[in-house]
Amino acid sequence: MSIRISEEFTDVLIFEPYKISESELFKAFKDVAGEKGSLLYKVGALGGIKPISLFTYRFKTYEGFIRWLNENKQNFLGIIEEQLRSNKSRGLFDFLNTHPVLTAGWVGNDPKACRMYVNWVVFLFSEIWKSKIVELTNTLMIVDGHVGKVFCRSGLLGQVFYENRRPYIIQASKMRQQIEEIVSQSGQIPFYVDNGAFYLFEDGCCTDLNPDCLKCQVCGICKKYKKWTAYQKWEGKE
Repeated sequence: MSIRISEEFTDVLIFEPYKISESELFKAFKDVAGEKGSLLYKVGALGGIKPISLFTYRFKTYEGFIRWLNENKQNFLGIIEEQLRSNKSRGLFDFLNTHPVLTAGWVGNDPKACRMYVNWVVFLFSEIWKSKIVELTNTLMIVDGHVGKVFCRSGLLGQVFYENRRPYIIQASKMRQQIEEIVSQSGQIPFYVDNGAFYLFEDGCCTDLNPDCLKCQVCGICKKYKKWTAYQKWEGKE
């Protein structure tokens, strides 16, 4: 979807998104997501919210933020640099998460999307632009189902939280503090820990069901508690 709308609307999307008509925007959405949006979102998982409605309010939040920048004669890159210099990654996260316009687009009090955006910004500054404003070690730890699953299966966590109604499906958000402490104490880079855990899933190793432990890069140190899953109930034997 991001690629489609960026190619469709080019620089207008970046600088003047409020000039994009809703009819053109919705056409682009349906071309990618289908008439009902089911190719992009699992409709039943949205609690009755139409996929196109979710897409629209997020786009309008972004549109409103660009308008806010223009009205207040602000430069977004300048804001990012100021926040990173003064308050590092956490400061930029707090600014974006609590901004009066952007807050309408985030999900939850500690939105994963906001953490991910901050981490990629830090990666660009540190690794691509070679700026010394902030180091990768200062990135934020992202704890989602895949990250939580890897930590649970590895045996690194002293306590695992899981759903009562669906045993063995973990509750990753409740283990954030444990995981953050482990990563911090080990001196590892949160950005790479998160990406590494994701690609263990993406590469077909640490999948919810039928994981391929033999080809997994961490199989030598993992306890292989395969019953812990992120989204699907484990039916096999340990």
